[in-house]
Amino acid sequence: MRLWGNQIGDDGATALANALKESKLLQSLYLGGNQIGDDGATALANALYENASLQKLGLWENTIGDDGATALANALKVNASLQILHLWENAIGDDGATALADALKVNASLQELDLQDNAIGDDGAAALANALKVNASLQKLNLEGNQIGHDGATALANALNEDNSLQSLYLEGNQIGEDGATALKNALKENTLLQDLE
Repeated sequence: MRLWGNQIGDDGATALANALKESKLLQSLYLGGNQIGDDGATALANALYENASLQKLGLWENTIGDDGATALANALKVNASLQILHLWENAIGDDGATALADALKVNASLQELDLQDNAIGDDGAAALANALKVNASLQKLNLEGNQIGHDGATALANALNEDNSLQSLYLEGNQIGEDGATALKNALKENTLLQDLE
């Protein structure tokens, strides 16, 4: 179901979330550019506790912050069907990223997580890196256009030495610097799965 750019807002997202709780067939729901904030994201997260069919959820270009991201993260600890979650161009910071990282430590279904153009810094990147060390399902992680410096990049590089599923990692438009780039370069010498690093 593609409903992006419709000014749905939190009330509309909540109504859709209530329907999602009853749905047994819907596999994709795209709600980008709909002025959905934390309340709407939380309602959708609550639906994920009950829904077992949805595989793709797109919430890009909304106003979801750390609270909404945390609600979605908590749902991911239980939900076993969602494979793709797009949260680019929201207002998610380190707290939201850390919550999502905690979810990745136990979630075994998510294959793609897009967090491009949020406000994630080194702490969030380090939390996600720690999750990658134990997660065995995530194949694509997009962190472009955030606020990640060389410490976060180094943490991600260290994770690549232990990760056994990630195939694509996107870090364009951050501030990883020479030290971060060097750490990533060295990690590629050991990692045998990563196909895309940008």
